[in-house]
Amino acid sequence: MATESIPASYPWIPNVPTHLDHLPDRIGSCFESKNIFMTGASGFIGKALLEKLLRVTNTGKIYILLRPKKKKTFKERMAEIFSSPLYDALKSVKKESVFYDRVIPINGDIALKDLGISSEDRQLLNDQIHIVFHIAATVRFDDTMHTYVMLNTRATKNMLSLSKQMSHLQVFVYVSTAYCHPQEKILEEKTYPPPTNPHKVIEKAELLSQNELELLKQEFLQDFPNGYAYTKCLCEGIVTEYMEAGLPCMILRPSIIIPIWKDPLPGWTDNINGPTGLLIGAGKGIIRTMFCDHGNSADFVPVDILVNGMILSTWNFLCNNDNPMKVVNLTANKDFQITWLEITEYGKDIARNKVPLNNVVWYPGGFITKNQLLFKISAFFYHTIPSVILDNLLALGGHEPVLKRVHNRIKKGFDVLEYYANNSWAFKNDNLHALGDLLNEKEKIRYDITMFGNIDEAVSYLEMCAHGARQYLLNEPADTLPAAKIHLKRMFYVHYILQGLMLLFFVWILSKIFL
Repeated sequence: MATESIPASYPWIPNVPTHLDHLPDRIGSCFESKNIFMTGASGFIGKALLEKLLRVTNTGKIYILLRPKKKKTFKERMAEIFSSPLYDALKSVKKESVFYDRVIPINGDIALKDLGISSEDRQLLNDQIHIVFHIAATVRFDDTMHTYVMLNTRATKNMLSLSKQMSHLQVFVYVSTAYCHPQEKILEEKTYPPPTNPHKVIEKAELLSQNELELLKQEFLQDFPNGYAYTKCLCEGIVTEYMEAGLPCMILRPSIIIPIWKDPLPGWTDNINGPTGLLIGAGKGIIRTMFCDHGNSADFVPVDILVNGMILSTWNFLCNNDNPMKVVNLTANKDFQITWLEITEYGKDIARNKVPLNNVVWYPGGFITKNQLLFKISAFFYHTIPSVILDNLLALGGHEPVLKRVHNRIKKGFDVLEYYANNSWAFKNDNLHALGDLLNEKEKIRYDITMFGNIDEAVSYLEMCAHGARQYLLNEPADTLPAAKIHLKRMFYVHYILQGLMLLFFVWILSKIFL
């Protein structure tokens, strides 16, 4: 179905034509009655995977690891997860009581040495689980080295140790990242050796204090851009060890994960990571320059395509023994390519003419450059000076200054993005293509893994993301769009009048100097 026919920010479930009713859904049948244990179910990928499994498969119980929160019972935590608009499509086809019957919370915390799981719950998992999805990780790029090692590497080792005891385990699915081997400019669908012994890194992290470990951070990272990529690489090393020792394991590597494209809620997201944060910052008029090689292509995968790829990879591993795939790159690669320049230009058009955000602080615009000196100069004039001026105006009006804090967050984001936007990789995804070739017509609709067919579909998707950001992240309902357009028009005049005045000022200065 063409993207244009899918409404933004409204539940949408792919319709399987009646003439395909006779075809089997082998994927759904494969998951029938299988019990699943999942970490990260309250995160972005986990929520989307849980929703899809509940809606299109008849699994057995789905056990999810949940960290206890003060003043909240597990029933309240579950209600919090299912209150997301992401689950509206599911609620339209299944009773809500079914969710609570099938989804069972397990008290635990990946940050703890033994995952914080009681001996009773461990025995329950050992006796019941067939499939493990290990998704949980810290995806922040400014965490401490101690946090990275504990939440990513040690937690993965503990999950593998737990899974090894499971009597009926059929597969352990580890969700990695395509960016954890940055030295590999062409990333194959195979395992790679870790840069150092992961177990020794864990031992150091357990022995040293957080501050002591942070002093050794660069010694650990070497050529890795951040602790996230480094510790995810170590995780893959541990998974490979267990894989080679005979534990049924898979490694799935998504690229940059972006909001839902189609199924079940176009434009939905629950975080400002990656391009969504840039879209909001630029749409509000706060981000006006970026250090980036604009000719480089960005590799993105919508989370619904990712989830379908996860489900298909698991099905293939379990039910097609003649074609086992242990590593799958869930990436766009050459299926669809869009440059950073195209993203920014289309994004500006959307922010100006189609889906403006409420209360923009300046007219959306600016530019990207691969000249670092020019970026630093423009960032000073476009980011630092305006934030200081506007924060002082806010303070004079009795309001809390916020823009300097916002720009500090933006700078941290730029520091991370700089590495990825100025480098390029090719992520081979032949295994993903092979999965698509195995599907019948019904399965291709229900578990769609095709990327954008053309630039028009991609632009329509970006517009959906703008609607999604307004509704799900900024709490800007659709009925505020007309007022946003009026305010934007005012900012358009303010922007160009001020530019004209500044030009006249510089001409006057020059005339005083030279005349």
